[in-house]
Amino acid sequence: MNKSSRLVQHEIFDLKTWEELRTFLDGLDSTDPFQAAIGYYAKSWPAPKDDDAAFEPTMFLSEDLTATYLYSCPVIFEGTNNWAQKSFLSRAECDEKLQDVVHCCARLRGENPDARFCLILIPEKDFLISRSFLREDRYDAMLGAVEALRAKLVSFDIPVLFEQPIQNIEKYLSLSDYEYPDSHLHPRNYILFFARALGALGFDWERVAPSVKMEKQQVYLDLSEKFKDGVDRAYESHEAKISGGEVTRISGSETFESPLGQTRQEFENSKPVFDEDLLLLGDSHSSIYTQRRLTYLFANVFRRTTFAWNPSGIRPEPTVGDFRNIVLEISSRFVF
Repeated sequence: MNKSSRLVQHEIFDLKTWEELRTFLDGLDSTDPFQAAIGYYAKSWPAPKDDDAAFEPTMFLSEDLTATYLYSCPVIFEGTNNWAQKSFLSRAECDEKLQDVVHCCARLRGENPDARFCLILIPEKDFLISRSFLREDRYDAMLGAVEALRAKLVSFDIPVLFEQPIQNIEKYLSLSDYEYPDSHLHPRNYILFFARALGALGFDWERVAPSVKMEKQQVYLDLSEKFKDGVDRAYESHEAKISGGEVTRISGSETFESPLGQTRQEFENSKPVFDEDLLLLGDSHSSIYTQRRLTYLFANVFRRTTFAWNPSGIRPEPTVGDFRNIVLEISSRFVF
C-alpha cells in the first residue's frame, strides 16, 4: 500500500457526515487499486437524503479492512490478501496468478493417472453479486484467465468449475438473500457446485436430487462482529439436508484443528448413492461436516469421503493415490 493509500485508510475513519464521505470519494485517485476499491464499495452504501446526516464508517467498513458492504451485503474487502484490489488486475496478471494452479494440477495428475478429477474455484460473494445482480464487467479479466485455465487443463482431463454454477441465480435468489454477515456463498450455491461437480466426475445428479432439501439450522457467521454494533450470535439459516444416507465419522476430530492445515475428517456412509470413494482437498467452502457445505454433501452420497484442509491440493497429500475421485476446491481470492 503506497503512502497516499495509507492516508486514505486513515482519513476514511475520521469522516463524520455523509457529505464528508462524498467529498472524500470525489478526491480519490482512481488509478490506485486500493483507493479505487474504496470508492467502488463506498458508492454503493445506502446513503440518507440528508447530506448532513451522521456517518459512522465502521458500520460499513471494518477497522481492520477485512470486510465491507456492497450495497446491503457484507462481503470480504481486503481479507488477508488484498482481495478488493484484485478486480483491477490485468488479464496478463490474472493469467500469471493461475500458473500455480496449472503446476499443481499437472503434479496431481501425474501422481494419479487413473483418478477422476474436478477443480472448483469458488467465486467470492461480491464477485457473484457483481456478475449476477449488478451485471458488471469488472471481473472480466479473471473470467478470461479462468477460461484459459480451463483450456489448459483439458490435456490433464481436469474439468474446471467457476462461474457456471452461479449463472442465472437471479431466477431463484435475490440480492437481499445475500445480506447475511458472512463471507461464504448462499447455501443453495453450494448445492449447485456439488451438482456440477458430480457431473464433472461422471455421476448422475438426478439420482441425488430427490433427497436434497433445505432445513432451518442455527449457524454462526464469520463477519458478524466485523462492523460496529455487530455481535457474535447464532442466526437462523436454511441449510442443505440430504436424506437417505447413514454417515459415520471414522477418523479426524469433529471440529477444526489448529493450525487449520491439520484439519482432516474421514466418513463412511453405509447407505451411499454411489459406492465409491472421494477425496476433497479444500478450504472453508468445503469445511468440516457439521457446516453443511461441500464435505457434508459429498459424504452423504459417497461410500467413503475424506476431507483435508489443503486448498486445491497445494500441499502434498500422501494418500491421494488411494482415491478414485478427487475434488480440488479453493476460494478464488486465494488464487488471484
